[in-house]
Amino acid sequence: MNKRVALVCGGSKGIGWACAKALAQEGARIILLARSEGLLKHRIEELSESGSTAAFPTGDLSLIPSLPGLVDQASSIFGPIEILINNTGGPPSGSPLSFTADDWEKAFRGTFLSTEVTTRLLRCCVDLRNQLAFPSEEPSVPQLGDQEYGNRHAAGYPEHDGNLVLDRR
Repeated sequence: MNKRVALVCGGSKGIGWACAKALAQEGARIILLARSEGLLKHRIEELSESGSTAAFPTGDLSLIPSLPGLVDQASSIFGPIEILINNTGGPPSGSPLSFTADDWEKAFRGTFLSTEVTTRLLRCCVDLRNQLAFPSEEPSVPQLGDQEYGNRHAAGYPEHDGNLVLDRR
């Protein structure tokens, strides 16, 4: 884990924070992503005091259109993300019968869609890095702008211009 870059979503509390601390103890460089800037600053200070390298962007994982920008921002801090802890706060507590349609929609976006989209965005980048690091016998390295590569490796994101774009079908 030494010097590997880890993005820990929902990393300011609970399971996300526990994962961040464990990864930091193993020598990973930690990027915490959560909504609370104040708490994130405090967590970064805690990690730094223990000798770890850490940073954060703030963002709301339930705001799906913002995820490509958050992933780009996180990737620009220490370089390519190699470890993803895809964790979110979860749905609100209480009786499911008391939830409004808006509560259900936000819970679905925050717990399911954000995880799927974040994984898909980072998977495309990992696939490309693996292709570059371990080329096949026939030296054909796909590019993000290659339509066939985009369809095979980033289904749902077919239009690439060198940047990952969220397809809003």
